[in-house]
Order: sequence, then C-alpha cells, then structure tokens
Amino acid sequence: MNRLVRLLDTITRVGAVLASLAMISVVLLIGLEILLRSLFRTSTLIADEYSGYLMVSIVAFGLGHTLTEEGHIRITLLTSRLSPGKYRLLDTLTSFVGAVLSAFCTYHSFFMVKDTFSLGMRADSIAETPLFIPQIPVVAGFLFLTIAFVRRILQNLKPDYSG
Repeated sequence: MNRLVRLLDTITRVGAVLASLAMISVVLLIGLEILLRSLFRTSTLIADEYSGYLMVSIVAFGLGHTLTEEGHIRITLLTSRLSPGKYRLLDTLTSFVGAVLSAFCTYHSFFMVKDTFSLGMRADSIAETPLFIPQIPVVAGFLFLTIAFVRRILQNLKPDYSG
C-alpha cells in the first residue's frame, strides 16, 4: 500500500508542477503585455483571456496537491475534540465523500469537454480559442483531487497511521 500512496503522491505533485508552470506563464504573459503596451503601444490582444484560462488551470491543477499537503482551510472546532481513532474514522468517511463527489465532477466535466469539442465551440474573442482547450485543466484538476482523496483514504487505512 505504501507504494500505491507514493505513486498517488507523485501524480498530485505533477498537478502542482503544472500549476506552477501555469503561474509562470501568467507572469510571462502579463509581463509581455506590459512591455508591449509600454514600449511599442501595442497589445497581444489575448493576455486577459489567456491569463484567465491560466488562472483556472492554476487552481484546478493545484487542488490535489493542496489536499495532500493539508493546505485547504479547515474548521477544527469540533474535530479537535475527537479522539485520534474517531478523528481518523471521520477523516476517512469525509475523504470517501470527497472522492465520490470529485469523481462525479471529473466524469461530468469530461463530458462537458467532449461536448464542447464535438460542437466546435469557440470563445467569443479575437483569438476564437476552441473552448475545450481551457476546459481540459478542469477535468485534470478534478481527477487530481479525486486521486488525492483516494490517497488520503489509503493513508488513513494504513496500520501505522499517525495523523
């Protein structure tokens, strides 16, 4: 089971790397836009649209890794009063619910992308970006989140669980 948990950790780290690359891309794109506007009085005409797509990618790709690193906001008013065993049971149950919900979102967002692709939908902008392209990170993000929930469940089921 340790090997599987390490594999799932690696997959969620891939999401974190993709989120980092998307963030670097936003910085470069906005920097280029500023440079072009300041020095050459021209524009890329796509910086705002594509930086929006990249911002969605940053959030989506980072969801799983953030869960793995326990970076999401938690309200521990009640759970801090539980015994370690009860906390572990509750964490396993809520992780299961989270895995089911994120798997549901993965499934349906996949079909959203498929439908967008088959309908040939494009952004109503100068770039006319095929909309399935910026939707792909949403599917990947929900998949990374599902994987992180499964990893958390497996971690909770390990006999040497320490919290």
